[in-house]
Amino acid sequence: MPINLLALSRPISGILPSLASTVYNLPLGVKGGDIFLEVGCCFGQVLRQLAHDGAPAQNIVGVDVKKGFVDLGYELFRDRESFAARIVIGDMLDTKDSALSALDGTVHLVHAASLFHLFNWDDQLKLGERIVPFFKRGLRML
Repeated sequence: MPINLLALSRPISGILPSLASTVYNLPLGVKGGDIFLEVGCCFGQVLRQLAHDGAPAQNIVGVDVKKGFVDLGYELFRDRESFAARIVIGDMLDTKDSALSALDGTVHLVHAASLFHLFNWDDQLKLGERIVPFFKRGLRML
């Protein structure tokens, strides 16, 4: 049976608990009020899965470099007027990108599973260095 990545009626994986359950029930103090950031969100299907699974939209943020991908996500899911998660357009390799700087110090959890494989080693290091400032001060790493 093929996997339908756009079917939001069930968890992303049939083996693991839903992404929202994983994010909002993690031990070590990750709570429902924490901010989830997906870097390289593209169409935003992970963000929409979280919202569908009950995560508050005001706690969900996505970042992508291409506004066209984000716009296609709104068209694909037909939710431009109803999807309330914040999506920031910014270049993770541009250290002076002010749109991304606004996220610094605000995030509790970063999801970047669809990003690193697209870059060479040097740019992967830059991405990792850029992600670190997003984290809220005082957080412990898992």
